[in-house]
Amino acid sequence: EIPSTYSQHLGKVGFAKWDDVYYHNEYLPALVLSPFDIPPGPARTLWLHEHCLLVVSGMQVSSPKYNGIPLLVHWLGARREECYSLVPPEEFVQHTDTSAELWQLHLAAEQKQMDFQTLDEKEKY
Repeated sequence: EIPSTYSQHLGKVGFAKWDDVYYHNEYLPALVLSPFDIPPGPARTLWLHEHCLLVVSGMQVSSPKYNGIPLLVHWLGARREECYSLVPPEEFVQHTDTSAELWQLHLAAEQKQMDFQTLDEKEKY
């Protein structure tokens, strides 16, 4: 059974930190899935193992501490052999959150332009 503290993340699209040789610490698009939505494999086994460790340790699945279980994500656009992995919840930024941040950045850049100030590199895009 998937606890509600985890299932609230299911189906959310966002960006998560991918840490490998080519994309070291970059945020790439990802979709949060249930372990039962993907075929058996290393990522699914690891998620179930993490879940079982918390349950065996007596952790109540309704506890706020249960939110620390890694999110099982599908990396959008990744090759099949590396498209699933686990990421800590704090390294997943939901798309709506990023949209709000980008909008605030846009408004700040627009205000700078109206005040004839120079935009920094981040604001130019």
